[in-house]
Amino acid sequence: MNRKPFHTFLIAFVFLAISASELLSQSNTGVFDFDGRSQLTLLNKSNDSVNIEIENYVHIPRNEQMASFVLPPQDSIDLKIEVQTHHYYLIKVNGKLYRIFSTPGGKDNMSFNTDKEVTFDGDHAAINYFLKKRKVKSDWQPRGKWHYSGTPEEIIRGNDSISKLQISQLDSFPDLPEWYTSFETERIKYNGVQSAMGAIIYRKKLFNDTLSIPKDFVSTLIDNNELTIENESFSGNISYMRFLSSFVLMKWDPNLTVPIPNDTTSWKNEIESRLKCVDTLLKNSAVRDIYFTSYIMSISEKANSSFYAWIDKIENEEYKARLIHYLNNRKDRSAMYGVAFPDLKLLYLNGDIFDKDQLKGKITLVNFWATWCRPCYKEIPSENKLVEKFKNDSIQIINICIDSKRKDWIRKSNEIELKMINLYADESESQKINKQLKTYALPHSLLLDEKGNIFMNDCPSANSGVEVLISQLLRNQKNHK
Repeated sequence: MNRKPFHTFLIAFVFLAISASELLSQSNTGVFDFDGRSQLTLLNKSNDSVNIEIENYVHIPRNEQMASFVLPPQDSIDLKIEVQTHHYYLIKVNGKLYRIFSTPGGKDNMSFNTDKEVTFDGDHAAINYFLKKRKVKSDWQPRGKWHYSGTPEEIIRGNDSISKLQISQLDSFPDLPEWYTSFETERIKYNGVQSAMGAIIYRKKLFNDTLSIPKDFVSTLIDNNELTIENESFSGNISYMRFLSSFVLMKWDPNLTVPIPNDTTSWKNEIESRLKCVDTLLKNSAVRDIYFTSYIMSISEKANSSFYAWIDKIENEEYKARLIHYLNNRKDRSAMYGVAFPDLKLLYLNGDIFDKDQLKGKITLVNFWATWCRPCYKEIPSENKLVEKFKNDSIQIINICIDSKRKDWIRKSNEIELKMINLYADESESQKINKQLKTYALPHSLLLDEKGNIFMNDCPSANSGVEVLISQLLRNQKNHK
């Protein structure tokens, strides 16, 4: 941390400090940057300590930056703030709330003077002075009443009037940059339309409100505000992404009658159905890509097998790579999408070694079992049926016996019918499998794509509907040829 002079102070959660040389060049284009950061320098010019609290909410993936510390008299600190696009975050100074604006690569100073006055300078000084003078610190607060009362028509009128009032306030501050006035005008409109849709969604979904939704409810909101639905320049902005989420929901379920999912199966059905809707609804690939990325990240814990095939729909390679990285670093063991199947020494019954290159060019279902595992034997008839069902397709089924003695594997292989490729992993290879693929319980299955990479670890078994995933992968494979 760059500090002048040095004093010890308490920090509940520390933001990483950065120097000016680490910052990206200033940009007001609104381009989304996953790794975007801005610098905020806090300067305490007073003779008293200042209590600081910071709240920053990042949308993709959803994350919170929270900090609480004391800044001593005549001291300063440089903070690194996660800012992926045009963005607002909150700072409390001795209990008083300030809303701060920044962009990726932005540099701003916030000073606390001897008269307890807060001043700004830096890239966004004029904007932050405007936000300081503006009474409202919350997007939601002035619109919150509509989440509990009012007809759809009243909700439209109420939110539109608040948007017009907030937009008119921009004209009262001539020092604001023209690009910001333009941006904030559009953002306020997106926020207002989303708030109106959100009020209806909130009341219908959570409180089972009986209010009737007019057929033109969404179109009236959008037309009144002259909004562009697919606005690439707003990609990643929190207000716009919330608008897009509510818009998609109300297009997918216009009367909001679909109940909130309460189990894995209903989540799978909703996710699949909603993603299909988005695929036809959003024509701009950049907007569709960031929606898919954001939505899949937000629901990835709900139903693992429902969205993996949709990752290939994302055209933006950076978004796809970020999404795969996010899924692979979740705590659950199914999140290994895109990881290569490990190098293992696996044996056939005759002692020959399995060639890993055989995993390429075909979709592969790998089932791990053991000679002592009773549930594993119950899977084998269904696995044999899959071999027959997909024998004319570029699909193969491989069973790998682990944590078992080789002589027991040979004996069982001769006693039962195994139509799939039948392989054995000795004690050393079994340990690798357990460590790398987290095969904590047997039977355990995983699905590989035609490149030999993991499509889904701990996927449904042959008895639990894995053929649906296989068919989905097969369709994707044929569509890409």
